[in-house]
Amino acid sequence: MEDVHAPQSEPQKPKFQDEKTQPRTEEVSAFMQPGLGASIEIPRRGTGLAGTFLEERVALTPENIKRIGGDLDIPYVEDIKNHNKYTGSLIHSHDNSAGDHRKRDLEYVRSGWVADANVGLDFVNGDFGNGITRKVLFGSIGHVYYKGVQPAQAFPAAGKATYKGTWDFVTDARQGRAGTGFTGTAANVGSNYGAVSFNEYDSIHTDKSTGEVGHSSELEVDFANKSLTGTLYKNHKKLADKAQERTPRYKVKADIKGNRFQGRVEAGNKDDLYFGKDGNLEGGFFGPAAEELAGKFLADDNSLFGVLAGKREKAADEKTDKIIDAYHIDFKNLNLTQADNFGDARKFVFKGQTFSLLPAAGTDTKSFLETLKYALDGNRTLNLFSCCSNLDYLKFGTFQTATGEDKDGASFFFQGERTPVKDIPTGTAHYKGSWQAHIISKTGHIWSESPNNKEGGSRAEFDVDFGAKTLKGKLTAQDRALPTFNIHAQIEGNGFTGRAKTRDQGFILDPGSTTNSVSVHLDAEVKGGFYGPKAAELGGVFHSNEEGKDKVGGSFGAKRQVSVQ
Repeated sequence: MEDVHAPQSEPQKPKFQDEKTQPRTEEVSAFMQPGLGASIEIPRRGTGLAGTFLEERVALTPENIKRIGGDLDIPYVEDIKNHNKYTGSLIHSHDNSAGDHRKRDLEYVRSGWVADANVGLDFVNGDFGNGITRKVLFGSIGHVYYKGVQPAQAFPAAGKATYKGTWDFVTDARQGRAGTGFTGTAANVGSNYGAVSFNEYDSIHTDKSTGEVGHSSELEVDFANKSLTGTLYKNHKKLADKAQERTPRYKVKADIKGNRFQGRVEAGNKDDLYFGKDGNLEGGFFGPAAEELAGKFLADDNSLFGVLAGKREKAADEKTDKIIDAYHIDFKNLNLTQADNFGDARKFVFKGQTFSLLPAAGTDTKSFLETLKYALDGNRTLNLFSCCSNLDYLKFGTFQTATGEDKDGASFFFQGERTPVKDIPTGTAHYKGSWQAHIISKTGHIWSESPNNKEGGSRAEFDVDFGAKTLKGKLTAQDRALPTFNIHAQIEGNGFTGRAKTRDQGFILDPGSTTNSVSVHLDAEVKGGFYGPKAAELGGVFHSNEEGKDKVGGSFGAKRQVSVQ
């Protein structure tokens, strides 16, 4: 009898689904929102002189705080010079005059004050109610502020650092309050107008060769445990035969979140008329490897606004750990540039302002892709197209600004919060997601791919071996059977670098065309990382724009998968 063989069924392909991660729902107050900088105007109170408008107090409220940033120029200089009572005497905390306390050697941060302190009597006309049409003001015009550039995208691997620098303040203006300890050109500092750091300069030390100068900050940062602690001092004049007196005005305690810190300042003397209230603190790290920091704080009763700044010593052979990735790729030239981010992949930063990439509050359905519009100054609109709803620690997509018919060219964005190096897992993992790209052939033909989660859509799949430190992936265009790009990369720490290549035969831009079957051959640099708890997500950018060759710019994001039995 002949052998009879039963037909063999093909082995089933493994089925996967996204690994579940805890969604983040944290919201913060307006004051705690991150930014490139913040400022507040020196308050001046309507004194009620000769029956004019009387204000008993002008407080420093969160609504009075303005967002600033984008450069390191001293702000508000032209505003002060154009003031109707400008005396021609502009001073600021970085003018290197009158002592070492006004020499501030910072590369990525400006923090202090700018003012005309010689303004005397000033009148403001208006309708103040009850038939009163005039307000009489006295005192300094100006602002207290901080601003920074290049929000940090890496932290020192050593884990701890000491930052030394300065802090400055402005108080509210409160009727009848004695200006003890302050001096000003106009009378009644602290009552008619807010007292600023420079109103204490008669009593501080100004020569760093013999002691600590001005208002100084000393902060200890533990990057591993994500904490910041320290003290803000007033440094009194040092007498030759005595130890220098230093008053600890505030203790600082904060938690590090991304490249920002949030916490509290605690008053050293609760009975102090001006510095006796605790307050909220928010700030960030600036420079490629957090070389400097700066931030703002506000007393709980809105009686004092302060800013602080500092820098750390940097070793020549210092190692760093990446904490954030943020990139833009413009469609026109496919240039890859580093972008700003404040440590939250769910927030897009545009010219120092943050815009949510999440659905609007109250939205019932959560789309895989979000289309968002935000109004900007100058009647402009920011259009955002963001992927993906299943990714919590990285986002990628497209942005463009427009004013009527005047449109800026579109660009890709990619941003993600890196997994701490110590939390990178071992073993192997499989990831699935989506991708986007813009290709310009050397003959000028253009092809684009947008992310989606449809069957046969833009697919991204990766196999990662954390032990062998290798990553292999495939990016497949919508309705295509074969991968558009094959990715091979090496893992180092919490990131990876490698190449994304088309097949040897190239990639046909329009396979359905009978007259124009343009094929591109691409070999693009890939750089990316692992994001979220224990590398729950991965993503990155790929880019090649060498002249005379086919060009590409794109990004991808994917979620770790678990097998379905």
